[in-house]
Amino acid sequence: MLRGQRPELFGPGNQVTSTGQFIIGVIKNMDSMGLCAGWDGEELAVKNSDTFNDQYDLLTANNTVRSGTGSYRTTCYPAAFPLEGRQASPTAGCSLPPSVSLTCGREVGKFVADVDAAIDTVLKQKPELFDFNDRAAGTQNPKILNRDAYVNAVIALLSPKGYCARWDGVELQVKNTSDFNEQYAIILSDGWVRRGDGAYRQTCWPSDF
Repeated sequence: MLRGQRPELFGPGNQVTSTGQFIIGVIKNMDSMGLCAGWDGEELAVKNSDTFNDQYDLLTANNTVRSGTGSYRTTCYPAAFPLEGRQASPTAGCSLPPSVSLTCGREVGKFVADVDAAIDTVLKQKPELFDFNDRAAGTQNPKILNRDAYVNAVIALLSPKGYCARWDGVELQVKNTSDFNEQYAIILSDGWVRRGDGAYRQTCWPSDF
């Protein structure tokens, strides 16, 4: 069903191009059939009562669709979901509704240019935040002297462009809809600026904040 609805999600050899959109699409289709479905990060759980549920492993390790009886894994008595999970909470300054992601995977970053432009502006407008005499090997990216100020400055520049952004402690989370968000590692482990395509890490569906 999903293949006919969203053919762009399927590449050669039945490889899925966006695992997040694939999982969400399958869950929506199960719902339209009167079944409840949930994703535990590895398998799809399906039930029509709380008596039991079936577990299905829909994707191989390289994100190729596994279908038919080969995708069935086990049956749980009673049903093993819904599971206790994180609760969505609002992000200060973001008007979009909060959500919790079901799955994340590497795709093609849609916000790379805008995130990179924000970093470039911070480098130019706030040079006091960086040591330009200490650059990451093979790049022009300087050492960060004040991480919090750097991250907050990038977030402040993304907001006028219609983005909600926040720092999760490791990566910058960016979204302009609650359908998904992108994750960016804008600081190298040794404290230098990371930018460009290399900063993009993964996309989460729905948004993880």
